[in-house]
Amino acid sequence: AIYGGRDATSKFSFGGGDGKKQGIIGSSGNRAMRELVGHDFAQQSFLRKWGTKEARERDEKLKKAQGIYGQQIGALNASNSLLASKQEKSYEEASDIVKKYGGDHSTFKTIEEAVKENKIDKLSGNDKFVYDQAKQQFNDYISINEEMANNNKLISDYQRNIEDLGKERASVKASAGLDDVKKSKADSLIDEAFKLNQK
Repeated sequence: AIYGGRDATSKFSFGGGDGKKQGIIGSSGNRAMRELVGHDFAQQSFLRKWGTKEARERDEKLKKAQGIYGQQIGALNASNSLLASKQEKSYEEASDIVKKYGGDHSTFKTIEEAVKENKIDKLSGNDKFVYDQAKQQFNDYISINEEMANNNKLISDYQRNIEDLGKERASVKASAGLDDVKKSKADSLIDEAFKLNQK
């Protein structure tokens, strides 16, 4: 009814209608609008533009945060590629030493688990001897494994952040208008992204 009143006003205006009727319709519409939302047609138009501008600015911020997380994922993938080659080298070196002193795959896994769990003192006999000969190679191999696992966790987290920010962008676009864009959990993701970008 409110928007119909505004359309009717426009028709009177362009159709040579009665100015008095036009004024009545216009003020009635404005009064109804004020009662419903607290402001009239002119203010509504201003607020709609303001809301859209705020939504656009927030969308840009969300988009930038997504880009930062994307860059971080690219850097982590590149790091993992380098680590994979180092990991392969340390694995081969450790395996060669294990074989040299009569060990096998089971020996390798026993030593690996002992290093991971910080239970080197639990090794005995040939396992302990083999570890003493390949200490550096085993420590390098396990350290690289842990770094890659941490990188993969960050990649997974950042991918989820990108998805969450994408959902927020869709929500912002859908709500752009009279309502101002409210903050959400995406703000913490934006802050985190901008901090990453400063490193």
